[in-house]
Parts: sequence; structure tokens; C-alpha cells
Amino acid sequence: MGPYFSDSFNNDAQILREEFENDAGALTNWFQNGDIVLVDRGYRDVIPLLDRLGIDHRMPAHLLPGQSQLSTEDANSSRIVTKSRWIVEARNGHLRSVFKFLAHSLNIQNAKKLNSYYLIAGAILNRYHPIILMQDATVELAREMIVRSNTYAERCSGKSRSRQSHKTEWAMGSTRRSSSNRFPCT
Repeated sequence: MGPYFSDSFNNDAQILREEFENDAGALTNWFQNGDIVLVDRGYRDVIPLLDRLGIDHRMPAHLLPGQSQLSTEDANSSRIVTKSRWIVEARNGHLRSVFKFLAHSLNIQNAKKLNSYYLIAGAILNRYHPIILMQDATVELAREMIVRSNTYAERCSGKSRSRQSHKTEWAMGSTRRSSSNRFPCT
């Protein structure tokens, strides 16, 4: 796999699509029954391919046209995906902060060795740096997040959100400045 040139046409989803088209058998062998692939919104274009291959996946939800907010279920599921992906992003950031060479664009001469660089950097981090843990991140907390209700939506659902139901009352103010309030002049 890789290295890949990345631009607006050759994005994460396109790279994953090409890998599956080139050798889907080898990639699907990485997965076991019950595995779930967590993807960010950058992979939205490859979701139909994952579906066709029977790969279970989760991606944060997005608002559909006309929606003002996500449903409680979608919002809770999105939080779980985001919290689960956090560790991936944290480790990638850690890798790039420790190994500055990997944080910048690389010369083409280094492209052939890029995979080796990442393997070596990963081995060094695994050996000499502590693992990244999310304190209090438990299966019970995840289950609680899934069933958490949206109290704001519940409060608003019975009330009209029109201008007539939320009239603002204005009071006349004084144009004279008190001696204690001299803003903006001193």
C-alpha cells in the first residue's frame, strides 16, 4: 500500500477505493466477524463500496437538507464514533509531533521508504512512550451515551419557536452617562 499523492481528487476515500479494487481479498482478510470500521466524513464517498463488500462501518452523521439538528439517536451515535476515533487522531498527532520529519511534505526521494519510516517511528513510540488512554472510557459509558436523551429538544418540542411566542420587550434607556459608567471615554 501507498505512498499516495493526495489532492482534491485523490482523497482518503479514493485511496481506499483503489486499494479495495486492487486487492479486496487481502484487505478484507484483515477484518474478523463483528469488526466495525470507523471512518470520518472524508470517507463518505466510499461507503457504498464498504456496503457492497459487507464491511460494517460507522461514520458521524450529518444534517440532511431541511434539518436544523440531528436526531437524538444520530447525535449520540456520532459522539460514540468521534470519541472512538479520537485515539487514532491523537496517536497520529503524537507521531508527527515526535517525528517532525513526518509532519511535513516529503521529497519524492523519500516516498519509497515512507512505509519503513512509519513502521520504525511506530515501533519507537510503542516501545518508549506510554500508551494513550482515555480515563473513564468504558463500555458502560458508551452504552449510557447511546441512550442519553436530548433534553433541549424535549423542552423545545412542545413550544412554538415562532417570533410571536418569544416576544422581546425593549425598555427605554437613558442617553446620559453616569459618572461610574464612562465607557468608552475615560
